[in-house]
Amino acid sequence: MGNSPRRAWMMVGAASLCMAAGVAGQCEPGWNGIFTPTVFNGRVEGGVVYRGPEGADLVVHGPFRWDGGGSDYTLAAWNGRDWREMSSGFRVGSTVVYADPYRSPGRIIVGRTSDDIGIYEDGHWTWVEPPVSRGSFYTALTGPDGQSDDIYLGGSIYDPDRVSMLFRHDGEEWTDLGRGFGRSITDMEWFDDGSGVKLYATGQPPSYGDPDELFGFARLNDGQWEVVAPERMTRPIHLCAHDDGSGPRLFGMNYDVLTSWDGHTWSEYELTEYTETELASFVSVAVNGRQELVWGGNSGQDDIGRVWRWTGSSDELVGEADGEIDAIIADTTGELGGGLFAVGDFRHINGVPALNVAQWDGVEWRAAGTEEQGNGARSPSRVLAVGPDAGPRFANRVFVAGAWDAGGEDCGGFATWDGSEWECIGNGGFQNFGVRHMIHTEWDGRERIIVAGRVGPTFRDNGVAMWDGESWEYIPSPFQPTSHHISAFAIGELDGQRVMVLGSGLNGYEVSGGLFVFDGQSWTRFGKGFDEPPGSAVFFDDGAGSQLYVAGRFTKAGGRSVTHAARWDGRRWHPVGEGLLYNGYPQGGSLRVLDTGEGPRLYVHGRITHSGGTRLYNVGVWDGSAWRPVGTNLASWPPTQLFTLDTADGTVLAAIAPLNDDGVFVHRIMVRPGQQWQTLADGFNAAIWSAGVSPTNPRSFYLGGEFSRIGETPSDGFAEYIPALRLCEADFDCDGVRDTRDVVEYVGAWAAGEPRADIDGDGQVEQIDFILFLADWRFGC
Repeated sequence: MGNSPRRAWMMVGAASLCMAAGVAGQCEPGWNGIFTPTVFNGRVEGGVVYRGPEGADLVVHGPFRWDGGGSDYTLAAWNGRDWREMSSGFRVGSTVVYADPYRSPGRIIVGRTSDDIGIYEDGHWTWVEPPVSRGSFYTALTGPDGQSDDIYLGGSIYDPDRVSMLFRHDGEEWTDLGRGFGRSITDMEWFDDGSGVKLYATGQPPSYGDPDELFGFARLNDGQWEVVAPERMTRPIHLCAHDDGSGPRLFGMNYDVLTSWDGHTWSEYELTEYTETELASFVSVAVNGRQELVWGGNSGQDDIGRVWRWTGSSDELVGEADGEIDAIIADTTGELGGGLFAVGDFRHINGVPALNVAQWDGVEWRAAGTEEQGNGARSPSRVLAVGPDAGPRFANRVFVAGAWDAGGEDCGGFATWDGSEWECIGNGGFQNFGVRHMIHTEWDGRERIIVAGRVGPTFRDNGVAMWDGESWEYIPSPFQPTSHHISAFAIGELDGQRVMVLGSGLNGYEVSGGLFVFDGQSWTRFGKGFDEPPGSAVFFDDGAGSQLYVAGRFTKAGGRSVTHAARWDGRRWHPVGEGLLYNGYPQGGSLRVLDTGEGPRLYVHGRITHSGGTRLYNVGVWDGSAWRPVGTNLASWPPTQLFTLDTADGTVLAAIAPLNDDGVFVHRIMVRPGQQWQTLADGFNAAIWSAGVSPTNPRSFYLGGEFSRIGETPSDGFAEYIPALRLCEADFDCDGVRDTRDVVEYVGAWAAGEPRADIDGDGQVEQIDFILFLADWRFGC
C-alpha cells in the first residue's frame, strides 16, 4: 500500500525523533547571560594618570565590583580604548592614590595608615610598612625631580601632642617632617618661589568647632616650617601650581575663596558661583593649547557634582553631572586625549551619557570608555512578572523595584523589562529606600503596579505607591514612620469592598501592632488590633468565600488568643489550626496563595518548625483544618520566598533558600517535584531577594538580588533561568510552545549553518535537516 503525502511527512517526523538525540543539549537548562554588569558597578572615588611601560593609563579606584566581581576595593586602568582590572582587594576608606608625574615608567602609590603602603612600578606591587598606626593619610607626593625614590605622605595623626602628619620615605625608612606644622595636612605641592623648589603644605584645624579659626599654610625650608601667608589671609585646603601665561603661581582653594602666591605677594579672589560646594579636586590642566585652572566638587544642597574653571577674573561652570563628582584628574601626558577626567557616581554630565567616568577636552564632555553600561538591574528588592492578559503597558513585562539602576541608567528605583530592553518608570518624586511588597492588580477601576514599604518624601517615611502605566500616585501610611514599618500588605475584597490592608511592624517604640484598611479615601484601624505586629497578610478562599489570613508574632487578635496565625471571617478573628511556632518562639512566617494544579492553596514559609504537635520543616500548607508539612529537607534553611514553576512533570513549588554551607549562607533555588526539595540552581555570589515567573514562559523565571555572578556567568542583580523546556525539535526557541517564532528562528540558524540547526545530528546542516524540522513543526513530535 502506498503512502499518502501526509503519511510520508509523519514518517519523516517520526524518524526525526529517533535521530534527534545528537542535539538534545541545545535546550539544556542554564542561565541567560544577557544581563551583563556595568564596567563600574559602584562609585569611582578617585584616580590618577599613570605613565606605564606600554603608555599612559587612567587608573581609577573605588568600591566598585569590577565587571561584576566581588572585590571590596578595586583599581582599574583605561588606556584610551579598553578598561582592565589592575588590582583588587584594597579596603574601602581614606585610600590615597598618587602617580609619579616625572618618571617613565612611573609609580603609583596606594596607602592607608592602618595598612601597608602599596607601590606599583614596572608591573609589580611592593609593600612598605606605614610610618604610624593611628591616623589618616589625605595626600601624597613623590620627589620633585623624578630622580629620587622619595615618597611623601601627609595627613593627621591621632596623638594628643600633635595633629599633623608628614613623613618622607627614601626607599628604605621613614623620616618625620611634620612636627613643625601645627595642623592636619590636607594637601601638598612643589613650587619654585624664586629661591628654589620647596614643599608647600596646607591644612585645617583638628576640629570644626570654631569656623573663624585660620587654616594652616606653610613651606618647608631647609628642614624647618615657616609661615608665608599674612595672618588675615584665608588659608586654603587645596593647592595647585599653575602658570596662566603670566608666570608660575601657587593657587589655593578654600570653598568660595581662591588665593594665589607668586613667591612674594598673596592675592585673594572671591568666587561668585562656587558657594556651598565641597571641593573634591583642584588641578592645572592643558586644554585647547592653553593651561587651565580647574576644580570640581559636590553641592551640599542638591548632591550635584560640578566642574569649574578660572577665567583669570572669575569662575565659570563647565560641567554639571546628575550625581556626585568625587575627583577630577588632569591628563598630564596628553596620550589619553588631553584635558581632564571627572569621576564619581553619575550617569550623565552636561547631558552626555557617561557612567561614572567622563572626559573634558576644554569644549565638550564625552564618555571615557564606558559605552558598555551593562543591562542588569543592580540589587532589586522585588521582582514581579505580569502575563499576557494584562493591559498594553503591563503585559509580558517584568517589573523591578529598589534597583539602583537598570540597563546602565538611573531609574529612580523602578524599571520594567520587556524581554529585550529596560524602561525606567521613575518614582513620582518620592524616595525609594526599601520596597517590601509589590502587586499587579486593579485599583479604583485602573490597572496598577502597587508597591509598599519604605517609600515616601524622606528616608523615614513608609507608604504605598501606585503606577498606572503613565504616572505614580503616593499614599502615606497611617502610622508614624519613626516607630513603625510596613510589615504586611494585601489587596482584596473585605465585606464586599475592594480594600488595601496594611500591617504595622514596630521598631521598639510601642508594644502592639495592628492592621489598617484603606478604602480609597482614608485609613482606619482594623478591629482591636494585635499584641505584636502581623508579619504577613493574604486574601484566601478555602471554599467559604474570600477571607483575610494573617501571620506574625502576635498571640492576640481582636482580643482572642491565637498562635501567630489568624483568620477574619467578616465579623471576628479565629485561630488558623494550632498556629505556627519556631522552637517555641513566635515567628509567623510569610503567607502565599499558590496553585500547583489542584486549585489555590494557602502556604506559609519562614522559620516555622511546628504547628501544635505537627512538625513543619520551614514550609507548610493549610488543608482547611490543619497545617501540613511540605517536604522535610529544608529544616535548616528557611525559604525567603515561594513561587510556582511549570515543568514537563506539571506545576511544582519553587523556593529561594539561603542554605548554611559550613557556616556560609549560600542562596539556591529549590524545587519540589516530588516529596522532597531538590536544588535547581545555585552558584550565586550574593543574596537573592525576589523571584518572578517569566510572563511569556511559565517554565522559566527571573531573579533579583545583590548577586553579580552565577557561577562563571555574569548577571548583574537580575537573571533569567531557562530550564530544559523543549517539547520537541520543532520547539526551536525552547519556550514550551510550537509556533511561527520557532520557524523564524530555525530558518535563521539553518541559513547561517549553526550547529543547533543540525536536526539529524550528523554534523552537517543540510536540506534534510530543514525537511525534518518542518515535519516536526507541522505535525508535532
